[in-house]
Amino acid sequence: MKFKKIHFIIEELSNRRIKRVKVKLL
Repeated sequence: MKFKKIHFIIEELSNRRIKRVKVKLL
């Protein structure tokens, strides 16, 4: 459970980063 939660947080952070990059590209 704990590992799953950490993995979810990492995914959220990477998703935000990707969105930021997409905005910069646009």
